[in-house]
Amino acid sequence: MFPNAQILDYYANDWGRPDLAKTQAKNWYDSGVYAIYSAAGGTGNGTIAQAKEYRLEGKNVWAIGVDSDQHEEGLYNANESAVLTSMLKRVETSLIYALRSVQNKTFRGEVIVFDLQADGVGYSDTNSALTASIKTELEQIKQRIISGQIKIADTYADAKKLPGFPQDLKAMDN
Repeated sequence: MFPNAQILDYYANDWGRPDLAKTQAKNWYDSGVYAIYSAAGGTGNGTIAQAKEYRLEGKNVWAIGVDSDQHEEGLYNANESAVLTSMLKRVETSLIYALRSVQNKTFRGEVIVFDLQADGVGYSDTNSALTASIKTELEQIKQRIISGQIKIADTYADAKKLPGFPQDLKAMDN
């Protein structure tokens, strides 16, 4: 993996201001940041817009989409996308679970975690830049997470306890 990767964070404090993310993405890309994951609703589309502009100029930068496959939003040139991959929320998994439990008369109010093991989240592999060898490595990492070999913290407070985790992020637990 990338033990020397630097994690930066920025809060736009708005879900509908792509201009804020575009400006921040430009600043980060100009300072050498290679990939940006914007979990910010419509605001994050500014990151994709900046990545498209820079890729058209020949710069090697990437945006990473969130919630759904944002490959098409990143399209530039004929069939190239500035969105390398996207984190997917597989809402259909929870919907099918709920509908089946209603049908089976087993539905009840409870907290259920739809993680990698439950196919509640995933990643898109639409972009051809994700070669077969990268996809194989991603699947191996996914299996290590599912098996528990790689631990994923449930909260930011738990993540801060992990060795090497950045302590100065502006993130907060819910």
